[in-house]
Amino acid sequence: MEVIELTDEKNGIHQIVDGRIMFGDAGITLPLKDKGFVCHLCTMDENTRLVDLALKPEHLEQIIEGATRYLGNKGGIKIETIWTERVEDDNPDLKWLRSLYDADEKVIISSMRYSDANIKEYGWEQVKEWMDEDNERLDAYGHDWNMVGIRAFARIQIPTGMGNNSRMIHTVYTSGLWGIESDSDAPYFKEVEDDELDTLKTMLASMGIPEADIDRHIKVADHKNE
Repeated sequence: MEVIELTDEKNGIHQIVDGRIMFGDAGITLPLKDKGFVCHLCTMDENTRLVDLALKPEHLEQIIEGATRYLGNKGGIKIETIWTERVEDDNPDLKWLRSLYDADEKVIISSMRYSDANIKEYGWEQVKEWMDEDNERLDAYGHDWNMVGIRAFARIQIPTGMGNNSRMIHTVYTSGLWGIESDSDAPYFKEVEDDELDTLKTMLASMGIPEADIDRHIKVADHKNE
């Protein structure tokens, strides 16, 4: 009988015994197709938890780390799909775009963006031009542009514990970033989408879903309303 032992401070002592990974602390064993040869690129069958092909013994630590993450998902939660979506902001705060002024007196009556200091620095005509542009943009809201939020979503399967592999479908989503102008440029939208996916990844990882599984779904995530 061939025994290869590795001490892992976090998870205790693991062994390869006659082609099986043995997790001593958890009392779990995983069969290997090729005795004593494992690789971090291995995958596991979700039903039999069979570790697929093995390559080199020096990869033992990496496959144990991956197997531990897999088994850490004790609830058996599965990801169906991940996507991002632009959602219309139905209650945006646009007061900052409206400015009132007296053109004859060349004074600002009310504005959240401009002040007498701006007039002193840039001159009345320049500040008036900016206020007119803002007022025109506000008047075009709902016609030429609107405000949106971006969220990341994951549809997951959660075991019900009722047998027959019964599962319920649940959608997890981030709180999102709101107040984004719909005609913003594409690189900014991508930046926000990536940030939301990072947040979603943290949420899913906290459920015990393996990072590699999350990354695999994020890589092919659908980006709706582009």
